[in-house]
Amino acid sequence: MMCKNKKVCFISGKFNVLHPGHLRLFRHAKEIADQLVVGVFSDSFDSSGEFMVPEIDRLEGVRANRWVDQVIRVSSLSVSIASLRPDIVLKGKEHETRYNEEEPLLTKYGGTLKFAGGDTRLSSSALLRSESNFESVNLRNAERFLNRHGLNSTDLVCSAENLASVRTLVLGDLIVDRYVDCQPIGLSAEDPTVVVSPLAEEKFVGGAGIVSAHAASFGSNAIFISVRGDDDVGVYADDELQRMGVETNIFVDSDRPTTQKTRYRANGKTLLRINEFRDHQLDKSISEQVIALTKDKIKEVDLIIFSDFSYGVFSTELVNLIINESKRRDIFIAADSQSSSQIGDITRFRNVDLITPTEREARLAVRDNITGLIGVSEQLQAITNAHYSPITLAEEGVFLHRSEGEDGGWTDDQIPALNDNPVDVSGAGDAFLVSTAMSLAAGEDIWAAMYLGSVASACQVGRIGNKPLTRQELIDRLKL
Repeated sequence: MMCKNKKVCFISGKFNVLHPGHLRLFRHAKEIADQLVVGVFSDSFDSSGEFMVPEIDRLEGVRANRWVDQVIRVSSLSVSIASLRPDIVLKGKEHETRYNEEEPLLTKYGGTLKFAGGDTRLSSSALLRSESNFESVNLRNAERFLNRHGLNSTDLVCSAENLASVRTLVLGDLIVDRYVDCQPIGLSAEDPTVVVSPLAEEKFVGGAGIVSAHAASFGSNAIFISVRGDDDVGVYADDELQRMGVETNIFVDSDRPTTQKTRYRANGKTLLRINEFRDHQLDKSISEQVIALTKDKIKEVDLIIFSDFSYGVFSTELVNLIINESKRRDIFIAADSQSSSQIGDITRFRNVDLITPTEREARLAVRDNITGLIGVSEQLQAITNAHYSPITLAEEGVFLHRSEGEDGGWTDDQIPALNDNPVDVSGAGDAFLVSTAMSLAAGEDIWAAMYLGSVASACQVGRIGNKPLTRQELIDRLKL
């Protein structure tokens, strides 16, 4: 029951699954009001077919959240609001420019309609940890996700085996990751500088190179087109990729070094990273060679992956030419433009089948750090016209807000992070990208493909350095 003289905030929705956007909105509600009432739409609320989870389970899921004071079943918004008379109705920022049927109802008695995207700094995984054992929550949520979409271990194993049938072409920036393990000595006596002593170092192929190596290790005929410097680092990367079974087509540009990222680590933590690179655009002669070779190789593949780290490989001409040619040949196209230490732009890859930005990359693309995840997803899809655009959320897993067509409405769901004890998070996005893309190219639906991608990502973060995953590793993990 609601207490008198308490400011009440009301939030309503389907709540097929409680994703980070909901949790951020719930927390914001408790910051602006004393009590939060959440209305869960009943199964009979409308006939759009958007309810993936039975009403009783959706009610229970919301009721279990610690920010929520009361949960009610909503068959009619007007009836519920007239009965409850909340001081505030809170909705996601994406609804601000739309018609909101709550507004005239609130005006009648002096209530307020507010919009918020929630605090992007809030980690829903931290909230889940505070409520119960995190490992059990991860497992339970994963099982619920599989049940919601009719997926089982046997079918997923078959999906992983089918990855070998996808002929893959990867274009992008070649990077070498160098890890220097150090013994911490202490602070310098002259100034507050941490002093370490190098113990050992190891190199791994990274960037778009590891994406092609993953594809080859899954059993695919993998082709890689890129550019390297005229140096030993570039020779090492080319040799390593060939050893991994990748068909390499790497042009030498004497005006740039091969991009190398050196991480100094101590006691399992990265102390410092040094990037050696040049990010100017390719010379016209090299760019023309890349375009000519890509046009030739495109005839041999089922999938093209753009793996962009913003180090100058991709020109607008190259991107548009490949996308247009791939569409003409009905080849599946996936793209990722990373913004970690540098600024990428996923919107340069328009009309592709799959993009896999992080939340930061998605917000940079739409220039919006206020709207909630659903609003950001809709803006991103409007700009890129990508068929699928799951947003990766680091320790919160991956979220997809998907349009079901002009009259079908939207469906959203989240897969939690499947490894809550990551050793090295570098390469997680690459593993997710290539696994999800290859699954979709092999004919899987988006939910199965995302789950395979999440499993690949979980495997990848469980070890130091970018090492190509094998198809058997995926299969073994899927059988657990």
